[in-house]
Amino acid sequence: MTKPSIVVVWHKRDLRVKDHEPLNRAIETGLPILPLYLFEPELIEDPHYSQRHWRFVWESLLELKTVLSAHNAPLCVSFESPERFFCRLYEPTPLALRMGKLTRIKNSFISTQCAIMCVI
Repeated sequence: MTKPSIVVVWHKRDLRVKDHEPLNRAIETGLPILPLYLFEPELIEDPHYSQRHWRFVWESLLELKTVLSAHNAPLCVSFESPERFFCRLYEPTPLALRMGKLTRIKNSFISTQCAIMCVI
């Protein structure tokens, strides 16, 4: 039995809704969409990010959540590393994964440890 695929749009830095190419392409697939934002522990602990920055991120996520609800795509927000999140997410359902930009180490880890199919 084949499990359904979903498209994950990982909002890492670009929290815009307008002109967000990965999000637009995900919507075009017709597959269910899982918009994602991760509060990564290593970034939260980084002293270069201020409380003001995190407030801006949170306000942007609230706006993003409102817009995404129109596409029946609830925003998933998690406080964990990408490695842990994607491996946990992969367990119950194979993914069609879409990301705007991946950092080198996370891309390597995801492709070797989780065997997630990337859809470009």
